[in-house]
Amino acid sequence: MTGGPTGQSHAERLLDQQDQIPVEWRGKVLVFAGTVWRDPIGILYVPCLYWCGDQWFLDFGWLVDVWCDDSRLVRLRPGTEGAGASK
Repeated sequence: MTGGPTGQSHAERLLDQQDQIPVEWRGKVLVFAGTVWRDPIGILYVPCLYWCGDQWFLDFGWLVDVWCDDSRLVRLRPGTEGAGASK
């Protein structure tokens, strides 16, 4: 089994350390499905990082949306729980 799912705290950590995100991930939507938020009418959202201009931004994608081919589910590497994220 590969590593476990990553959540909003992992996304925020990477956002604070953008230089640690591989350059080849630019243009991808990084999905952190370990955190799921529900809005007042019941729609589910997950944290996502996306590249725009010259930096990464945190957003929340609609969980039941159609995800594009450039979306990537970010998971922890085996044995690194809490230490970092990998694709």
